[in-house]
This record gives sequence, C-alpha cells and structure tokens, in this order.
Amino acid sequence: MERKRIFIDGMESVSLTDGMIRMELYNVLLNRNRAPEQAAEHDIIGELIMTPQGFMKAFSTMESLVRKLEDAGIVKRTPASGGEAEDSRKLSPNF
Repeated sequence: MERKRIFIDGMESVSLTDGMIRMELYNVLLNRNRAPEQAAEHDIIGELIMTPQGFMKAFSTMESLVRKLEDAGIVKRTPASGGEAEDSRKLSPNF
C-alpha cells in the first residue's frame, strides 16, 4: 500500500461530534493583491476524524515531541492567557 503524504499549515477547528474527534485541516494561501496584514488566507483542505482513544494517543505522541523540541531550543511554548503556562492535562475535564 502506497503512503499518502499530506502537508498542512494548521487546524481550523477541533471538535467532538457524535463521539468522534474532528479536525479541519487548512493550508495558507498567499494573496499578493491584498494589504500585507490581509495577505494570508487559508483554505480548508480536509478533515481528520479520530476516535477519542486515537486522539489521545496522537496527543501524547505530539506532546512528547514538543518537549523534545523545547529541550533542543527549537520552539518555545507561549504562556496561556492567564500568564502562566498550564499543564495540558488540566485543560479539559473530559480527558
């Protein structure tokens, strides 16, 4: 079976619908005819749908990678709106 590679710039929304996690995926479209602050638009290119269990496995894997990227100095976590970065496990009572 051939692997399919999909590049995305981000997720528009993540929701729980009918017991499944749904993530709308988007790519940035540059429009050079607009003012610089309005030059980037995005186009929804697909939807990723997972079971809550699959989502939690993916989240754990991504969280582990974020820690490695932070330790290597590649990324820096931005604080939550309250000023202090919150532990992601405290964000939702559902998980």
